[in-house]
Amino acid sequence: MSSDPWHIRLLEKMGVNVTRLRWKLYQKEQQLKQGVGPKGPSWWKYQHKVCPECTALNDGESRHCHSCQAKLPPVWLYKIQRLFRRSEGDAPIIIPTFFVFMLLFFVLEVTLGGFSFRSLMSPPYEAMAILGAFTADIFSGPFHAFRWMAFGLLHGGLIHIAFNGYALRNVGPFIEGAIGAARMLVLITVTQLGSALAAYIQYFVINNQPVVVVGASGWLFGLIGFGIVFFHQVGQISIRNQLMMWSGIMLLIGFLIPGISNSAHVGGMLAGFVVAIVPSGGNARKPTIDRAWNIAAILSALLWAITILCMFISLFVNASNYF
Repeated sequence: MSSDPWHIRLLEKMGVNVTRLRWKLYQKEQQLKQGVGPKGPSWWKYQHKVCPECTALNDGESRHCHSCQAKLPPVWLYKIQRLFRRSEGDAPIIIPTFFVFMLLFFVLEVTLGGFSFRSLMSPPYEAMAILGAFTADIFSGPFHAFRWMAFGLLHGGLIHIAFNGYALRNVGPFIEGAIGAARMLVLITVTQLGSALAAYIQYFVINNQPVVVVGASGWLFGLIGFGIVFFHQVGQISIRNQLMMWSGIMLLIGFLIPGISNSAHVGGMLAGFVVAIVPSGGNARKPTIDRAWNIAAILSALLWAITILCMFISLFVNASNYF
């Protein structure tokens, strides 16, 4: 049986000379093996599938690779999985997405406060609480569980988001470039939960004190913690040392300046250490690991989507009660 895609076989039966089509398909396959082809989100519109086992190029409707006979997912699932995979030269996807949401919710915080210089530098407590700040409201009902994730997208003022945005810009892209979008999304999710758990233990279990925790710095420390272990593992000692020095300075600043949640920073960093020692995948002989990362990435995306939806629901339901 011919291994050509179905449309080539159909044209051949119709009497069309398909030699040129076969040659073009072969050229595209060789380009993909050399790292040439669509990058990042542009794969969403690409009409072919690349076999994850042997990198052979297949027709979009193919269910098995024509080269190695490996099973291929349906088109919709392939496209989702491809967004989470990285080819050399792909631009970051996850980091810009999170930065956009950070800016969006900061604008909402400031707007709820009257869009004044005062609210720009220090948004009102009510605005942060409505949008999902980590507060004692986590005990007032299951709906408030969204706060465990939401506070990682909120900030306590212009200086706060500027500092975190600067850190994200310097650390995020090269880590995502090294590990890919799927692992990056899982890393951010796990370290955000790690920072929330540490803050919960310190403020609500040990000290039993009412606090308001906001900021992306918990999962940013998670990225740094991950980077320290990861770049040590791959032998890039200079990058590891820079991250260690940076984390040490920021932790010291956190202990010197009041109002900074050091527990969230430490919790995020420890979670980053844990993620870094989990097998990374990328071995064609062990596809189960890659599938596990893809499933974890899809679950992480759903968790963030639900979180953001709850943030908007809380905004629409509660804003009129305070402003």
